[in-house]
Parts: sequence; C-alpha cells; structure tokens
Amino acid sequence: MHLSAPRTHAHKHARARRLTPLSYHVVVTASGKENFITHTPVSAPFQLYKWFSCVLRDTYKKVCCCCCSLVNAAATAAAAKTDQGRKLQEVLRQLSDVKDSVQFNEKMLSSPPENIEDCCCLSALECFRANMQVHLNVTGRKLHKLLRSLKNPLTLSGLDSCKSGNDTLTCHDCDSHPKVNVQEFFNRLESLIQRAISRLVMD
Repeated sequence: MHLSAPRTHAHKHARARRLTPLSYHVVVTASGKENFITHTPVSAPFQLYKWFSCVLRDTYKKVCCCCCSLVNAAATAAAAKTDQGRKLQEVLRQLSDVKDSVQFNEKMLSSPPENIEDCCCLSALECFRANMQVHLNVTGRKLHKLLRSLKNPLTLSGLDSCKSGNDTLTCHDCDSHPKVNVQEFFNRLESLIQRAISRLVMD
C-alpha cells in the first residue's frame, strides 16, 4: 500500500501563490545585483469601482457649480429688477412734481401713443425727454432732476422690453408723432412709466 507524503505547510503556501497570479519587475542596484519586486495586480472590478467613483465625483462638482451659477444669476436678475422698479417709481414722483409746476396752456407737443410697441419704448422715452427739454418753460431743480432720471441707466434698462428677434422693428421719428396738449403729453409719459413698472412686477 502506497502512502503519500503529508503536505507540508510550505506546500500549501506554494499552491496559494500559484493560484494568485503575480507580476514582477527587476530592479538593478548600484552594485549590479538584481532584485525582483513582485505585486499582486489590482482586480478589474476594483479598477471599475475607482473609475466610477471618479466620474461621480466630477459630475457632482459640475452639477454643484452649475446650480450655484444659476442661483447667482437669478439673484442678480432679481436685484436688478428691484433697482429698476425703485428708479421708475422715483421718476413717477418727479414727474408729478413737474406737472404741478407747469401751466397747462395751449402748447402742443409731439407725443408717442400709449400703445407704443415694446421695442420702441426707449425711442418714445427719448421723444418725451427731448420735447420737455426744448419746449417746456420750466426752470429749477424739479425739471432738471426729472430729465436726469429719464437718462439714468436704471430707467433705460427698466423700459427696455424688446424681446430677442423683434429688434428689427423701425420706430417712428419723434416729430412724426401727432401733437397733443401738455396735459395729455404728461399723461402718456406717465402711462409709459407705469407700463414698465407693471411689466417688471409680472416678470
């Protein structure tokens, strides 16, 4: 009866090493001696896990940056609309002060209509401002403050309601608008400012 020799502890380790593939590379020292350095290769599932983690981390960073940009843009737009609305309310108060200082005589002024197209609001505003500056005999700080406010960037941006694609519309020259009396002139300017305020509130 043939008896096999019992497997030693060293045999078990030798088999374990054979089951786990090893790779090695040679390092040559300064003395010329070769040293073999072995390592166990990383498994494919682990490499896939590391790659997927990197992709998720990068995606998360991009999404966070995008969300922060959108929030900042929305906050900036909301603040701009608030400033525009306040400035237009100030224009209405200054306009009321000027109306109280003007005698409504028979003078006739070119005035844009109340139903002016959105893309012509700035042109209409300039027409009102030019007519007041040239034809109204109002002196003092009240008219000066109103004329200055009508040129303010916040006033201009608040009235700029021209949507993209409609900016090719040709607006009428100021002198081509029909002439109205001074009271109607101020009423139409007031209507234009109130229209811009309402639009800011609705947007």
